[in-house]
Amino acid sequence: MSTNIEKVYNRFLNKISDYKYSLTFSSKEEIESSLLDLYLSASTHFIQCRKDLSTNYDSVESLPLDEYIFINGDLNGREIEILTKLMLVEYMRPIIIRNETLEQALSDVDFVIYSQANHINQLQSLFENLKREANSDMVEYSYLETGAYDN
Repeated sequence: MSTNIEKVYNRFLNKISDYKYSLTFSSKEEIESSLLDLYLSASTHFIQCRKDLSTNYDSVESLPLDEYIFINGDLNGREIEILTKLMLVEYMRPIIIRNETLEQALSDVDFVIYSQANHINQLQSLFENLKREANSDMVEYSYLETGAYDN
């Protein structure tokens, strides 16, 4: 059995607020392509998952009309949540290393320097917390899957 990738997308989109993922600012194909890229990057980090995380299509462009993208494994809620957190990590990665973010920290005005440096530190802290949370969930998942928590 398989899982519609929309389940993962919906859970991810409920955790962020970004106009990039709004039909007002982007086309449906752009949004789905971006989400699929995030999923594909995130799924490579979930090596503990014993289910098939590959998809029936690897790009939105190759998707025939009236077809949907499915994850080949039948995922449960815990697995979807872990993938969502990994997608958040992948979503944050370019935000932190984006050129504009780094350039803002190199301003001449002391207030702006401290403000932007603080902003970058907060982004880095959020990124690290998201990674730590995803890793913790994957460790817990591994123990639950192997029965290590059983008495």
